Amino acid sequence: MTHAATEHIIAVVQGDESDQRMVFASRSDIDRPIVLRHESFSQDVGWFTQSEVEMTRQEMVLLRSVMGGQKPKPCLRTTQKIQAQKEVLPDGEPRILQFSGVSAAS
Repeated sequence: MTHAATEHIIAVVQGDESDQRMVFASRSDIDRPIVLRHESFSQDVGWFTQSEVEMTRQEMVLLRSVMGGQKPKPCLRTTQKIQAQKEVLPDGEPRILQFSGVSAAS
């Protein structure tokens, strides 16, 4: 059984003409998950792909740096040591786990 890749649109950039656009998308379950697509619009067909470039995440990072984009910043949760501290009830059962350096979502 094969699974279809799920696509999420990251951004749509309008072209110089109203019937042209660039679409940046992210796909799951494939080797090259970043897609840059040039699309055109036709009254009979709707939006359709003229050309497409698939990239790995690393290729996208390199493209951003070549275009003058900021370097990606590492996620704080991966750079901080998260230490579990067990709070124990009088009967010896754990009540809650707290992680240092991580605040609760509001």
